[in-house]
Amino acid sequence: MSFDANEWKYRWCRLEQWWRQWPVRQWVNQHPRLVVGMATVSTLLLLIVVVSMLIGGESAEPVTSDQAWFYDLNTGKLFAVSASKVPPVATPSGPTPDGAPAGVRAYVVTYGSGGDRSEPTVAYLETRAPDTPPSAYHAAHQHFGAEWGKGLLVRRVDDPEWVPADSPTGRAIIERAHQPDDQGRMPEPYLP
Repeated sequence: MSFDANEWKYRWCRLEQWWRQWPVRQWVNQHPRLVVGMATVSTLLLLIVVVSMLIGGESAEPVTSDQAWFYDLNTGKLFAVSASKVPPVATPSGPTPDGAPAGVRAYVVTYGSGGDRSEPTVAYLETRAPDTPPSAYHAAHQHFGAEWGKGLLVRRVDDPEWVPADSPTGRAIIERAHQPDDQGRMPEPYLP
């Protein structure tokens, strides 16, 4: 089908003629109750929409927890402790072979919602670097830009080595934890 300017001009002129010939004023004068009724219904619908937008539905409260997931490097199991704890923390399984506490912070997510929700998955693990004081751990999460993550180490569960969180590899691990899964479902934090 090709574009013919003359055909479209003709159609436009026919529409314009029809519009001019349609006796709108006469129709409105003949049907005043219908016009008033339509205006009233339209106004009520508009008011309902505006009021529902202003009132809104139930606002979702952000889900928080005073507990956080930690991962036992010796047993590979998750356990919950106070979110104020600074990793590494002591575990019932004892220290790692190098003598350090075996409990590190675990970021656990699920994908989907409702009945489509996946099993919880450990997105990545986090601990503080040996030379980073415990007081700097929480501050490293609060900085922005280049200062974010200074003194933090991250890795995936199956990775053999810890990497600095502020390195390109560390940032890639963290960014991957916020990407959708193979089915396009976004991750949601899974809290204890």
